Amino acid sequence: MSSTRWTEEQETAITARGGNLLVSAAAGSGKTAVLVERIIRRLLDENDPVDLDRLLVVTFTEAAAGEMRNRVGAALAKALQARPGSSLLQRQLFLVPRASIGTLHSFCGQVVRSHFYLLNLDPGFRVMDDSEAAMLRREVLEEVLENCYDRHADASPDAPFLYLARSVSGRHGDDRGLAELVLRLYDFAHSLPRPRAWLNWVAESLERAASLPWEEQPWLDEWREMLRMELENCLDNLAEARWLAAGPGGPQSYVETLEADMARVREWLQLAGGPFAAMESALAAGRQWPALPRSAKGEAAEETRKRVQTLRNAVKKRVNDLYNNYFSRDPREMVQELAQAAPLVRALVDLVLQFQETYRHAKGERAVADFADLEHQALAILARNGEGSPWGEEAPADPAAELLPSPVAEEYREHFAEVLVDEYQDINGVQEAILRLVSRRDNRFLVGDVKQSIYRFRLADPSVFINCYRQYEDAAGGGRGPGRRIDLRANFRSRPPILRTVNYLCRRIMNKRVAELEYDERANLRPGEMPAPAGAGEDAAPVEVHLLDYRHPREAAGDGGDEDPGEVEELDLVRLEARWTAEYVHRLVTGGRCLVYDREAGGCRAATWRDVVVLMRSLKGRVGVFLEEFRRLGVPVYADGSGGYFDSPEVQTVLSLLQVIDNPLRDIPLAAVLRSPLVGLDAARLAEIRLACPEGDFFTAVCRAAEGGGGVDPELASKLRGFLRQLEEWRDLSRRAAPAELLEELYRRTGYFDLVGAMPGGTARQANLRALVDRARRFEGTVYRGLFRFLRFLELVQEGGGDMDTARSLGENEDVVRLMSVHRAKGLEFPVVVVTGLGRGFNLQDLSRGLLLHRRLGCGPEVTD
Repeated sequence: MSSTRWTEEQETAITARGGNLLVSAAAGSGKTAVLVERIIRRLLDENDPVDLDRLLVVTFTEAAAGEMRNRVGAALAKALQARPGSSLLQRQLFLVPRASIGTLHSFCGQVVRSHFYLLNLDPGFRVMDDSEAAMLRREVLEEVLENCYDRHADASPDAPFLYLARSVSGRHGDDRGLAELVLRLYDFAHSLPRPRAWLNWVAESLERAASLPWEEQPWLDEWREMLRMELENCLDNLAEARWLAAGPGGPQSYVETLEADMARVREWLQLAGGPFAAMESALAAGRQWPALPRSAKGEAAEETRKRVQTLRNAVKKRVNDLYNNYFSRDPREMVQELAQAAPLVRALVDLVLQFQETYRHAKGERAVADFADLEHQALAILARNGEGSPWGEEAPADPAAELLPSPVAEEYREHFAEVLVDEYQDINGVQEAILRLVSRRDNRFLVGDVKQSIYRFRLADPSVFINCYRQYEDAAGGGRGPGRRIDLRANFRSRPPILRTVNYLCRRIMNKRVAELEYDERANLRPGEMPAPAGAGEDAAPVEVHLLDYRHPREAAGDGGDEDPGEVEELDLVRLEARWTAEYVHRLVTGGRCLVYDREAGGCRAATWRDVVVLMRSLKGRVGVFLEEFRRLGVPVYADGSGGYFDSPEVQTVLSLLQVIDNPLRDIPLAAVLRSPLVGLDAARLAEIRLACPEGDFFTAVCRAAEGGGGVDPELASKLRGFLRQLEEWRDLSRRAAPAELLEELYRRTGYFDLVGAMPGGTARQANLRALVDRARRFEGTVYRGLFRFLRFLELVQEGGGDMDTARSLGENEDVVRLMSVHRAKGLEFPVVVVTGLGRGFNLQDLSRGLLLHRRLGCGPEVTD
């Protein structure tokens, strides 16, 4: 057992037995250490030891699972050295390789492979990676859409499916919008325990809503709550304006008018929960705001008066927007639009169900599965009568009904003495259902912190944690809830000034109505024991907030331009922030005045480059500018997960060559290959080739020029003939060899691999080319074959926003400044942290989509005439 000094809350979390326990562990509170210590003590309990293979430990990533397994093994080995004759320790150490410590996906895989016969699965099935699954999904969806169009060939243009296809088609009439909609609804549904039942419920709930009056709509309570929040914001702005007007230097003559405005908004708040008509008439009458009285000369400071007017004008605009968006139309018309949308949503649901079934058969024929399949197949095995199966009609049809355990689940319940879950805030409904089915009513140990839930974009459902948090009683309360709750608030990672700043900000922006939880006294982070720099108190290393005073270049220069203002401004803002950050870090480290505590040395030292991390919300579109500015000052820098692989020149050249080998009639890749060092033609030579055959595709022009047509220079013609001979050989090789073998042969025959190695950064360039070969080898392990499929596979990766990291000459463990996203930095520690991009707005992209999805409310479709 560890010699660590545990806090009272930590000790309780480690030693509590006999019931469910939820540990709400704040950032830096040592939750992983607590989890490992709890496991160790359960294994070594002399009175009631538990064998390691009877614990199910679920982590979020494979890396975290590997680390936990190693820590448990190391602790057991250390204990065995102290007691070499202990048979208990020897048995526990022997069980480490068999321990159920891993991700939930790995556990689901074990369940499915052990009980494949219950679902008539091929026991040798393989799990596809995301890219292969995306390619198969795209092919299956194209087939499903083609079949749907065939079935509706003679149907009326107003048939629901055709109307839906027209409504969501792109500007050129393509099906991309419809395909994306089907895949998004499919993925969303499969994050729930009963996807088929939920999909049918979505269509049925909208059909029912179309027959209900406005006052009985199922989402009306949420709509009224939104309205109240808007009006309360208006009241807050008016209260601030009234406070400024009544204060020193304020326009006192405005006070009476502002108080009347506040009284009117309070009346609207009272009406917000009542009939639609009453609220509509009140807002319609209240859109005429009385003018503010003239203030006497010298009565108020100009700045204060403008601030009061700005606050009031913002309220007037918000109220006007509320009326125009929600009250300017008759509610009966809006109900009619629900009736108009209902058959389209039903057509969409039917399309998703057809895709689901076809996709399932395609995977079965190939003996493959995706990650979502593992969860749902495991759920089908663990739920009674296959109720968790997403394929077929489920009973009961209610998607919210509790799943009952199957005999297999009962066996797991009997086997596992305790189910321990890390990062509980990042699971979804399917995963929660699986955990409930394999655990008893009193043997769950859940660890997480909903304030650190950052994977909702991957369909994590923080409400699972929130509901559990609210249901579980305090450990000290002795209540009769489903379990007990312990809050770990002591932070051992950050200094008091950082914790005070976080608490100050979060208290003001997080509450139940906005952030789904209250940042109250319980949620406050408290400083644990942490060494401070020599000669400094607890306020050492304060938090610094730097506001950059930005003026647009055109505004500063006083001239105009024809560039897009939004794009120019964003680029300039990023570069300004990147330059300031690079200069700040450079001064901080080279000045030698920044002291950090070194745990290994047991004292303080001057900060080095590796002590600094620069965090961004997303590296995409920003990291290149930051890298450039840091390198300009000679600061060694490492960008973690920066991507950019497909944009590197050497990779683009090789991909262009592969595209030409696959199809020489692709003009742009052909011109790129001829212009590259592989052939070495300049722009003038390319123009000469084009003049040899002004009409038709560029490959025809190359063939004509190679024959000497159009008066082409003999030297150029000879070079082109050599290239065409090589191209024919490569095309013949591509029919016989796998893409990886083809790439290696191209590197050897062209000498391009050696050529890029002689360029600046040659080692990294060669590593990029080797990475392409490795990617091609992994492609050979998929269900696809051939060069065309490989190129299509890479195109889908790029279209989906996927990328690979370029090879770097600087490693992760060297003395470099790190540029990281907030997601990748989760759980890591750095002495000096610079957070950038805090001036960027929230990502509201989901709200602009044509179909909004909600687990409890269903869907909100856009209506297209």
